[in-house]
Amino acid sequence: MTECWRDIPEWEGLYQVSDRGRVRSVQREVVCGRRHAVTRIQPARIISPYKVRSKTPKVALWRGGKALQIQVGTLVARAFGGAARGHNVCRPLPMPPGPRFIWSHERDEVRHGSR
Repeated sequence: MTECWRDIPEWEGLYQVSDRGRVRSVQREVVCGRRHAVTRIQPARIISPYKVRSKTPKVALWRGGKALQIQVGTLVARAFGGAARGHNVCRPLPMPPGPRFIWSHERDEVRHGSR
């Protein structure tokens, strides 16, 4: 089975996410230098996720010199399943093989003690 990549909504042309939960930057031209502007090709690369307190993998997406830290599961759900207000992404228990994500309402997570 091949890995399917899709643009991340609101980050089109900069980042993509796969159905396996991997995030990559897209190859693009960037301008370097202030005085003597030089354009170069920024190659595409896989972004390494990290975990903070929440134990869920996150990545930092950069645009305009500012970073946004966001959960990988949220990016997968937005790209492949649409976004829903008031809902978070979680993995069902028992965990199936592979990165399969589902939407969970915030009040359900509080009720089940997963927050």
